[in-house]
Amino acid sequence: MSVHARPCFVDSRAKVAVHRAILAYHAITKRDAAMEQLDRESQEIREVYARYGLAMYGAQCVERGLAILLATAWGPGPRRLTKSDYDDLLEKLFSKTFGSLFHRLGEHVHIPEEFESLVEQAVDKRNCLAHRYFWDKAPDFMTEPGRTSMIEELQEAVDFFGHINQQLHNITQEWLSAHGITQEDLDRQMIRLIRGT
Repeated sequence: MSVHARPCFVDSRAKVAVHRAILAYHAITKRDAAMEQLDRESQEIREVYARYGLAMYGAQCVERGLAILLATAWGPGPRRLTKSDYDDLLEKLFSKTFGSLFHRLGEHVHIPEEFESLVEQAVDKRNCLAHRYFWDKAPDFMTEPGRTSMIEELQEAVDFFGHINQQLHNITQEWLSAHGITQEDLDRQMIRLIRGT
């Protein structure tokens, strides 16, 4: 399902949807014990928020995973990193955008064309989720079929980011194998960095 941008004005439907979302949020956070007793609409709203959270989590896993891989596998080369150096490098990489991290990865390893296309889609999906998803979906959020559609769409995003994460792992494993680096080597290095030795 594609997401189309809507004009930036608040119509009465959007106001109602935002108001409903706020009320649903308060109802959910205040009534943990009563969760099982929620009416159907509240359960759907809760499910939309849960799937949204999982989708954003998946996007952040991919984004942070890129930064961590750049700091470890394709870091500063043969020089030894101290824990402080590693933390500084991660902080710098964590401040980069998803797209710039991906382009930097491409400087270190061949990225198959089909994976490059998937990551470009991932950047777009992540930006939509982070910046405009609920705004664009306000009318859908007000109806049962709309919420059902949102739940399905968000689950597709969860699955999509999981697939990207797996592809990224495969690319990393190929690079490590080509350079004679084992998982044990990486584990040892990570333990050393964590301990600060």
